[in-house]
Amino acid sequence: PDGSRVVVANEGEPKDYCEPGLANDPEGSVTILDIPADRSQLPTAAVRTANFHGVFPELPREVRFFGPNASPAQDLEPEYIAVADDSKTAYVTLQEANAIAVVDLATGEVTALHALGTKDHSLRINQFDASDRDDAVRLATWPVEGMYQPDTIAFYLFDGSRYLVTANEGDTRDYEC
Repeated sequence: PDGSRVVVANEGEPKDYCEPGLANDPEGSVTILDIPADRSQLPTAAVRTANFHGVFPELPREVRFFGPNASPAQDLEPEYIAVADDSKTAYVTLQEANAIAVVDLATGEVTALHALGTKDHSLRINQFDASDRDDAVRLATWPVEGMYQPDTIAFYLFDGSRYLVTANEGDTRDYEC
């Protein structure tokens, strides 16, 4: 918000686990580029990379960890970023992991990882149409839990309180080998 940094989500999505020789699962990270007041100094601007190496010896139980033989650094794939109003903290969606990472922009370190839990679709307020095989809309409750899996994220202030809002798109890691 203060224009002092550019923050980039480096998703690190895997290429293909199923094709021999093509298995490639790069690590996800967040790049932070400090923008100098004197724009002519941009080529020498400070750049930091926040990654997931050893940050959490044990991931929270509710974080979805899925990639075959993947490390947390490979499996946590930053999707979108929202920056707090004070320009000190970034909130990063980790869609497939059903989580949000918190990044300290001054130090370039991941400081927290929050699992988002699930939604109870047996409740009337959480009805959904479970079929994609007809042209009808049939909202109903179902005895299942669904993950949020946030895609985009926004930060905003309202009445002195801070909020994060996510578009919970959901995503699959469908490796058919």
